[in-house]
Amino acid sequence: MAGRADYEERKQARIDRLNDAADSARERSNAACSRAHDMGSVIPFGQPVHGAADRRYRERIGETMDRAAAEDKKADYYERRAEAAENNTAISSDDPNSVEKLQAKIDALRAEQTRAKALNAYYKKHGTANGFEGLTDAQAAAVDAGARAEYNLEKRPYPSYMLTSINQRIKAAEERIERIKRTEAMPDEAIPYNRFVIESSSEDNRVSFRFDERVPETIYARLKSNGYKWAHSTGKWQRLRTPQAWALTKRLADEFSKYYEEV
Repeated sequence: MAGRADYEERKQARIDRLNDAADSARERSNAACSRAHDMGSVIPFGQPVHGAADRRYRERIGETMDRAAAEDKKADYYERRAEAAENNTAISSDDPNSVEKLQAKIDALRAEQTRAKALNAYYKKHGTANGFEGLTDAQAAAVDAGARAEYNLEKRPYPSYMLTSINQRIKAAEERIERIKRTEAMPDEAIPYNRFVIESSSEDNRVSFRFDERVPETIYARLKSNGYKWAHSTGKWQRLRTPQAWALTKRLADEFSKYYEEV
């Protein structure tokens, strides 16, 4: 089984962190807004500005309201991210059930493909989708309208490009399953070099570099440009584990080893 055993826990923890960040920002916004209101309440309505100190005081009220608005905007941002993370139906390679989910997706697409071909055949024979199994009268009317629309050159419910799209999505999901299975077959490895170690780990589903010291700018740039990200939790530069990523890690390791020999 590929992926991370703690995938669901990590996903929920990320959602919780985003929600906590939204709550904190909202609290700061409310506090700043309340503070600005209290500051403004001591100024009688319509009172003109009296000197530099008064002007500066009013500016501080405006700055406090700006902070309240900025924190409110930040809270909205974190809430949107939390909602997106919670509603995200994309199948992650870190999900230990990714193969099963991808297979379910393929099965659903094949069922859609079969139904699409049957609907096309029914429409060709009857000139309408009305009476096709599983369609209400309103749904059949919508299908007929789409098939007869001016932009639909093939004049059928599922034009060729739609069937092609289904085929492509099936193929992409099948290829992902094959890639995940190849990753599952990879052994765990750790190879020491001078000043660093490279690892291929099934536990966290990553290939990584673990350096003994801060990396030079040259190596830092090479890691970033090749898709490795710094993980504070593990102290490693890492990327998703695949046979191709492990081969790249080995090539870069040879390159970095030569670099360290020369400096």
